[in-house]
Amino acid sequence: MIITSGIYRGIPISTPKGNQTRPTLAKIRQAIFNMIRPCVESRVVFDFFSGTGALGFEALSNGASKVYFVDKLHGDILEKNAEKLKVDRQSYVFIKGDFTLAAEKLKTMKLKAGLIFADPPYNKGYINILLQSLLYNDILSDDGLVVIELHLDEKKEMETKLQCWTIIREKKYGDTFILCLKRAEVPNG
Repeated sequence: MIITSGIYRGIPISTPKGNQTRPTLAKIRQAIFNMIRPCVESRVVFDFFSGTGALGFEALSNGASKVYFVDKLHGDILEKNAEKLKVDRQSYVFIKGDFTLAAEKLKTMKLKAGLIFADPPYNKGYINILLQSLLYNDILSDDGLVVIELHLDEKKEMETKLQCWTIIREKKYGDTFILCLKRAEVPNG
């Protein structure tokens, strides 16, 4: 697995042994960053379900100011990949734990992201919980963007649960869907 764009382009990163993660494929990461590149520069990024950190490291590679990686298990892989890429330690933070507790922690730290990635295990219902948690904890900046990777089956289920969100872009790759979301505008009055 390699970083596909930016200053770390072409540098390989490690993945955990076994099938504990489902890293985002290089072609999908390229497509994501082709869609959102103008939204990355100088942004604070939250990378939920970060696994190897590939999406967050791609963001740093493309000019993000800082990434907060959130994962229950993979801090060792993230640190190893940060060392391989020679990422400045001030450019990232690893929060080990449950994504909802991490969202609460980010709120108590008074942080808001301009860009949030979420690549949870497929078909577990995490996406709806995460989107609710993002709104409840108010950790997305007003002009922020949420990029979610999900399975086709989840996409069908999600369509009725996105009332507070506007789909900016969507793309399908086999059974994988990428959704780019913004908070829905609340009408005045």
